[in-house]
Amino acid sequence: MAAGKPVVASAVDGNLEAVADGVTGFLVPPNDPTATALALRRLRDDPDLAQRLGEAGRKEALSRYAPAAEVEAYVRLYREIREIRGQTPISEEISGNRCLSPYFPYFPYFRVAAIASQFPCYDETFLLRDLVEIGREGVEFRILSLRPCRDAMIQPAARPLLERTTYLPWLVSCEALAACTFWLVRRPVQVVRLLGFILAGLFRSPTETLKNLAILPKSMVYARRLEREGIRFVLGLWATYPATAAKAIGDLLGLPWGFSAHAHDIYGGNALLAE
Repeated sequence: MAAGKPVVASAVDGNLEAVADGVTGFLVPPNDPTATALALRRLRDDPDLAQRLGEAGRKEALSRYAPAAEVEAYVRLYREIREIRGQTPISEEISGNRCLSPYFPYFPYFRVAAIASQFPCYDETFLLRDLVEIGREGVEFRILSLRPCRDAMIQPAARPLLERTTYLPWLVSCEALAACTFWLVRRPVQVVRLLGFILAGLFRSPTETLKNLAILPKSMVYARRLEREGIRFVLGLWATYPATAAKAIGDLLGLPWGFSAHAHDIYGGNALLAE
């Protein structure tokens, strides 16, 4: 859309929000190659229509999804939530120099641990943009990747962040066993609660529950490593396994934690999203 090209997309998930059918492109039923081919043929046979849809799509992309517009939308959302709860409006905190960034308006200084399923990931450019902008706002952060990066292509903007990224390649290791033992002794109640939290999704999705359990040892290793680093906030970059890891680390360290949710988290099925 930003390139001024008309879009043909399946009518699923975030496409329903991004594409206005017949205005910025065409939405077709999922798993329907015939409908997709007909939409593409229509654009091929009508260059004026293709140009009109492309121009409308570019205008929509640049106005709705520009970085400044997205930042303003986040700030507006934070302001509404805080005012509903009777907390100090964000504008007052910023004007009083008590907030470094509108991304994280709750504390005066931040060192953030951002948890990704895999970083970098070539098809998660939107997460890369978020991290770059967070850094520009003066927030110090490091990235914890639950999986090693196996992509052959790495975006240029991601390369400077590799030195901030930590990987744990194995699910089970001597360090993981030691970390599990440490937290079982030091925070037994929190560990039991975490297990109960994860098992709450067992009947909704046994496979997802097993994967959440599998990342718990890694989360405990990361919590052990972060304990002395002065981290103030733990952020899961997805509302799936990164959010589970963020909760585990936050609960074990007694830190606030949160996550960013995306269309896939909402529409793709998520056993623990309600919790």
